[in-house]
Amino acid sequence: SVVLGADLKGNVTVPELAGATIAINGNGHTFDGTFALVGGSTYGEGTTIFENIAFETAALNGYDAFIYCNEQNGNTRYPDNVTIKNCTFTAKDAAVKKTVAAKFWALNGKLVVEGCEANGLHSLMQVTSSENANVVVDGVKVANGKNGISLQYTGGTISKTTIKADEYGVRADGSKTTLNIVESTIEAK
Repeated sequence: SVVLGADLKGNVTVPELAGATIAINGNGHTFDGTFALVGGSTYGEGTTIFENIAFETAALNGYDAFIYCNEQNGNTRYPDNVTIKNCTFTAKDAAVKKTVAAKFWALNGKLVVEGCEANGLHSLMQVTSSENANVVVDGVKVANGKNGISLQYTGGTISKTTIKADEYGVRADGSKTTLNIVESTIEAK
């Protein structure tokens, strides 16, 4: 467990550990940068939790996401089993409005986003995956963004979520997987 004792700036690399849970608690502090999560296991045996972090920044120093889970360690060892809980993601200038709150490349495992708020971003999350990953989005608010959620071939559930976006609300390929949207409101083009 890592608990932030003050606001933090810059990029941080987090190595996923097979068989271990890494929990990063912002303790209400602001983070200005990107957490780059590096996969450590082919089979998704590691778990990473980000919670209570206020993400705000004016530049992401080379990344296009606040939480970037596209780093691999060896062939197909992308991060799986990631939870993002009670975090806020806020754009501070036009450059950040091209930013995604969380970007995943997942082969297996579970991706959970709950109790979060995103304001003024490109989108809340973008997932590139096989059909084996599962996404759970619960109690999330997305406002003033270009897009909402892009899941490609990933299935799962979106519940108790509000999305207000200029372009798409939720995008997924229903020919390969099942996505359930319940008790949610989506306003999009």
